[in-house]
Amino acid sequence: PSSPPKSEGKCIEFNRKIHIGYFLMHLKMLPEDYEGFDTKRMMILYLALSGLDVLGALDKHINKKMRERTIKWIYAMQKTPPTAPSEGKNQSNTSKIQSKEQGHYGFRGGSSYGG
Repeated sequence: PSSPPKSEGKCIEFNRKIHIGYFLMHLKMLPEDYEGFDTKRMMILYLALSGLDVLGALDKHINKKMRERTIKWIYAMQKTPPTAPSEGKNQSNTSKIQSKEQGHYGFRGGSSYGG
């Protein structure tokens, strides 16, 4: 086994509590220095939730209300492809909309957004 990392001859201790607080802070509000990363909110959410999970703190610190709110926010950020036309509606008009929007789905503000 390898020895813990050292900084200036001293052993660095891993402070789990501070790391949990760091990830929770990013779930509640982006720090001012990160405001330019607004389009990467989905990635920051993923990293914060993954970090809490790796630390074994996800279930303890994310209650049911926050979990539901987070899921709702993720779905609100999703842009899905247009739906197929319903029977009896003007299918030619719908196909124009579909061809115009084809490939324009993913997550709003994210790099996976096709438009």
